[in-house]
Amino acid sequence: MTKFIIKEINNGWILRGPRDKENPGHIGLQVELFLASIHAVADILTTWQALGFVKVAARASEKYKGGD
Repeated sequence: MTKFIIKEINNGWILRGPRDKENPGHIGLQVELFLASIHAVADILTTWQALGFVKVAARASEKYKGGD
């Protein structure tokens, strides 16, 4: 099971998860995205595991202007 962490901060949300979907359990491979709304977090979270971090980071950046 892949672990994701969602943390609320003053101006939005931090979504943390694995960089590489082939090696999700490796320690030190966590990356994070800043998202302005919980709706953006939900949208990105649903696709992260299927597409991997690189593609989801690009989607977040395009769709939410500031995904990383």
